[in-house]
Amino acid sequence: GFDNVVIDPTPLRQSGPQIVSTSYDDGEFSIVFKSRIGYTYNLLYSADLDEDFTEIDSDFEGDGSTLTYTDFFADGPEGFYKIEEVEAP
Repeated sequence: GFDNVVIDPTPLRQSGPQIVSTSYDDGEFSIVFKSRIGYTYNLLYSADLDEDFTEIDSDFEGDGSTLTYTDFFADGPEGFYKIEEVEAP
């Protein structure tokens, strides 16, 4: 049976930063995400999920607020962005 079940009340941490919003308008893509103090963020892009992601900007310093990145040269309304969250040393 279930005599030895242990429940851990610790909430699971979401993997990566929380995205607040995204938008695309006239060749510009913007992404807004929540940052955490003590972390830096890198933004990566790929035109196709079968291809590698390329870093397009890096070292956003987290300060606990929301951060915005705008890609002024977005190729179109389709593409894939990824945000890497890196704990500062």
